[in-house]
Amino acid sequence: MPVLIPAKRAEQEGFATFFRELGPATPIRVFRNSDLKGVREHLAPEDAQHFVAMVELTTALQNPSDSIALRKAEERLKRAYESKAPTDLSRFIDEQFSEEVKKNTDLSPEEAMKVMFGRRPSSRASKDARWLLSEELSETLSASSRLVLWWTGKRFTPAIWCEDVKTAFYVRALLDVVGGKGLRICPHCSEVFFQQRPDQNYCSVAHREAHRVARWRAMKLSKRKGGKRGTRKAR
Repeated sequence: MPVLIPAKRAEQEGFATFFRELGPATPIRVFRNSDLKGVREHLAPEDAQHFVAMVELTTALQNPSDSIALRKAEERLKRAYESKAPTDLSRFIDEQFSEEVKKNTDLSPEEAMKVMFGRRPSSRASKDARWLLSEELSETLSASSRLVLWWTGKRFTPAIWCEDVKTAFYVRALLDVVGGKGLRICPHCSEVFFQQRPDQNYCSVAHREAHRVARWRAMKLSKRKGGKRGTRKAR
């Protein structure tokens, strides 16, 4: 399914036939794989950090046994939350809101407000990375993208319209979750790469082998610590 974004006249591939416009038609183009390579060029630093964390989390969840990649993704997302500009949310808290929060959650009104404004994940998402990915991607896409029917000039085709390039990155990340070649984060070096084949999980063979060694060492260390705890307990 094509992902559509606004375009300059010189690069347009069609018009937004799905808008009710009284003025000139909006020029658009298809968001391409080549656009994905410029994530840090097209996005502000805090947006790029959040997006990379989402792709990293997607990659990690496709290999549940890789606890190292999952931990890296969760740590990157935490830094993305912390990098957002501070905002005084207390002015939005009133007595009614506080009562609803107390009745329905285990959060303080301040923490609940952070969830509502995307400053932290919900309680469920904090405990389950699958909920976290679903929550973050869906919330990001809800305001600035929609399913449309596009007349290409030759045929009708379903498409996803994105109001800006930032949203298009997230739509592509969402579509890549369901399979096929897509944008991935190398679990070893955390750099963005585009898969040459659907089962490619690392940017290079060297990094695949290096990460395999790191996982083996982490597993051995975990077993060693577990064994020490068990010995103390027995005594």
